[in-house]
This record gives sequence, C-alpha cells and structure tokens, in this order.
Amino acid sequence: RFTEVLGVLAASDDGVIPPWSPERLQALNNYAMMLKAAGDLPKAEVLYSRALQSAERLFGPRHPSTLTIANNLGVLLQALSKPLEAEQLLRRAFEGREESLGPMHMDTLQSLSSLAVLIAFLGKNQHAEDLHKRCLAGMEKAHGALHVKTLRAASDLASHQQSCGKQVEAEALLGKVLDGRKAVLGPRHQETICSLSDYALVLYSRAKYQEA
Repeated sequence: RFTEVLGVLAASDDGVIPPWSPERLQALNNYAMMLKAAGDLPKAEVLYSRALQSAERLFGPRHPSTLTIANNLGVLLQALSKPLEAEQLLRRAFEGREESLGPMHMDTLQSLSSLAVLIAFLGKNQHAEDLHKRCLAGMEKAHGALHVKTLRAASDLASHQQSCGKQVEAEALLGKVLDGRKAVLGPRHQETICSLSDYALVLYSRAKYQEA
C-alpha cells in the first residue's frame, strides 16, 4: 500500500499523472493518514494541506470529500497544538456538512463532536457544553437512545460536565450511559468497564463512598 501511494505521487511529479487529478488527491490523503498513524504529525500536516488544496481545486470548497479532508486536517492541527487554525477548519467542515449532508448525517455529527472537544480545549466551556448537547440530541434522533454512538456522545457530554464541576449532571448522565452499555454491549465489554470506572469516580467525587 505504501509503495503504491509513493508510486502515484512519483508519477504525478514526473508528469505522468496530472497534478490535479483524483488519483493524486487520493494518494496525498492516504500518505497523510499513514504519516499520522506513524506519529509524524508535522509531515502529515503538509500532506493534508496539499490534499485540501487539491480537493478544493478538483471539487470545490463545499464538496463532501473536501470537507472530510478539512475535518481531518483540523483534528491534526489540534493535536499539533494549533487550536485557532484547527477551529477554523473544524467549523468549516461542520457548517459545510450540515448544509450539504443535513444536521442528522453521521459525518455532520462527527464534525460537531470534534468541534465541541476543541472549543472545550479553548476554555469556552458553556459553548462546548451546548455543542455536546446538540451532538447528543442529533445522535438520539438519528439512531435512538441506546445506539453505541449515542452512548458515546452522552459519555463525552458527561465528561465535559464533570471537568466543569457539574458533578450532579455528570452523575445522572454517566449512570444512564452505564446502564445503556450494559444492555447493548454487555457487562464485560471494554466501553462498559470504562463507564463503570467513570461512574465510580463521579460518585466518589460526590462523597458517595459506599455506592462508589
């Protein structure tokens, strides 16, 4: 796979493949993903940026493929401690997906979740909580209250509430997540065990030592 990607990029550099071709775009995107997985985030940023430019030229700024690359680059920039640049791209991805795919589409909700995490990192806690709640409401409407992704969105909201000192709200939500994961995934699933740990911690923080 790696050799194939490099071959496409080399053919593009040699003029065999047009520089603004879908094949080159796919190769850039795949190479960026490989570099990210390998931990080479600075080089991955360069490749994602080139892929984004290619996608914009090939498909336009609002095309789903362009928005996917913008979202991926935004997540990467957050990992590189470039939150303001990341926010611009994640907002662009979310707003574009909401317009073109609809508010209930999984890609839209995924962008919303990524944006909520970033906004929390920037210290805009109430705005982040509003985004997390919006994401959870969307997941519930699209997939139902007991879907795995809905439960994950609920867990993300509860974690944010807990970090903001809203222990009562976090306790209630984490209890629901734990019950839901037990019912859907079973008591021994890794996510259920994580929920049990999270629930015990919030109970302990509220001095409910016996329950914890």
